[in-house]
Parts: sequence; structure tokens; C-alpha cells
Amino acid sequence: MRKYIPAGILIASTLLVAYQTYHVQQIIASGNVCGCSFPVPLYIPTFFAVGIIAGIALLKLFPEGGNTSHYDLDRIATLFDKEEEWFIVRSVLENGSVLQSEISELFGKVRASRAVAALEARDVIRRERVGKTYIILPGPALKDIIRS
Repeated sequence: MRKYIPAGILIASTLLVAYQTYHVQQIIASGNVCGCSFPVPLYIPTFFAVGIIAGIALLKLFPEGGNTSHYDLDRIATLFDKEEEWFIVRSVLENGSVLQSEISELFGKVRASRAVAALEARDVIRRERVGKTYIILPGPALKDIIRS
């Protein structure tokens, strides 16, 4: 649910600006530029300021944003020997979670299961049951790696 709040704010502000742009166009077309309660030449700087303030507020409210640019992925990659382990960790870092069934499709059930078990034993990931598969989430050790 929390993911949809920034998208909702973005869509609402875009629709508001589109409506106000249409409104200003109608005022200019009617030739009644000075008859508004709010001066038309101030619409553009006002909405520019509102957009900047909304953008800063969104960054303050939702700093994570799903961006992995603050991770040193090359350094983290050196901590994992096997390709499937690194793929799991990278997927969790980039997406926040990954389904074990997706990993099984790529590497086979046995390799995927062994890699997940090894990472889970080292507290790098944790698993939660979702239907007939598991969702893989970051564990305490991975969170420590990210912070350092």
C-alpha cells in the first residue's frame, strides 16, 4: 500500500497542473486575462514552486525509492562465491524480494534450493511461505552488509 502513495500524489498533481493549464488557456482565449481572482502570469511560477515542494516532500517521505545506486554492488558481489547465490542477493537488493520458484526456473530446483538454504543459514536472506512457494526477503546479515 505504501508504494502507491507517491504514485497517487504524482498522478493527482499532474492532473491538477493539466487542469490549471487548460483553465489558463481558456482565460487567455477569452481575452479576460485580468478578470481572474488569481493573476494568470503567476500560475506558472506558482505551480513550479508547488512541484518543487511536492518533489522534496516525496523524497523526504519516501527516501528509499527502490534505487540501488547507493549500494556498492561490486563489493557485495565478492562476498558470494556461487552464481546462484549472487543472483538471489542481487534480485533481493534490486526488487526487495524474489520468489523461490523464479530462481528454480533459472537454475533448477536442486541448485536453487541449496543456494537458498546456504544463504538462509548465514542469515543473508529469510523466507516466508506464499502458497506453494517461498518469497525471499533480505535477512539481518544482508541489511548489515548494505549499511556498511
